[in-house]
Amino acid sequence: MKFLLDIFLENGYKLVKGKHLDYSTTRSNGIDSRYENEKGDLVIWGINELGKPPTLIFPRPEIIATTDWFRMIDSKIELVKYRTECAFKDDVMNGCLSSFDHQDVYDGIINNWVFDLDNKTIRK
Repeated sequence: MKFLLDIFLENGYKLVKGKHLDYSTTRSNGIDSRYENEKGDLVIWGINELGKPPTLIFPRPEIIATTDWFRMIDSKIELVKYRTECAFKDDVMNGCLSSFDHQDVYDGIINNWVFDLDNKTIRK
């Protein structure tokens, strides 16, 4: 299986020189690598969330998954599971990268496919 970043490079993306420092308070040492193609399309790979490994930050495919959320009702915190579009979470993005072929993930980003992480299916 080819690595997703290699697929972007094979498709004309080139490294933009320099380190890009983080701007978010939820991140730690937010250093990333940025790649652009001739059209100016951007790919960002790096550290996105505190305590998580480097991952694809942008662009991300649409991913449907069941994730844990916390909510407070009457001063009690409850853990709730929601099945929703949640590609913004790094754990979900990494789940997609470990569950699907990276060529499919690349094609899904380009073609707006929907990845169902729970059922391991792709809606094209």
